[in-house]
Amino acid sequence: MTLDWFRCKEVGWCELLKINIDNDYVKESIGVYVCWTGSEIDNTSKMLKVGQGFIHDIILELRKNESILAFEAKGVYFTWARCATYNLERVEVFLHNHFKPILANPNLPRFRPKKVNPPWDEEEIRKLKEQLSKPSFNDDDMGLKKEAKLPW
Repeated sequence: MTLDWFRCKEVGWCELLKINIDNDYVKESIGVYVCWTGSEIDNTSKMLKVGQGFIHDIILELRKNESILAFEAKGVYFTWARCATYNLERVEVFLHNHFKPILANPNLPRFRPKKVNPPWDEEEIRKLKEQLSKPSFNDDDMGLKKEAKLPW
């Protein structure tokens, strides 16, 4: 099943504490979500929580969660996808099994997982990680090779 994951306009992934919860789209959304910390570009740091329900209420709940707020300095990101209510539990189980979040749901529904696309292209992320793990070298003034500094 293909989901359309929400992104904040012009800024990419939404920061949990900056999402406008008064927006009608947020208020009216029922679906599944993922919340993570680390880089907003490749999302490789730590998956904090996945789940399903009324997105407006979930955002309010997560903004009060001390376990989530402990990662605020590293950035806490959030995205969701609308999903038919009859698939919510199955998709939540898939996301939970796939990402293995730090804050696991102790009341995870006992349903067979429904496979969905993740919010980001995991093959592209794998290639980026592979590329970044290899040192690159540049010639310096003396003809010697030295490791290039990455821009981040």
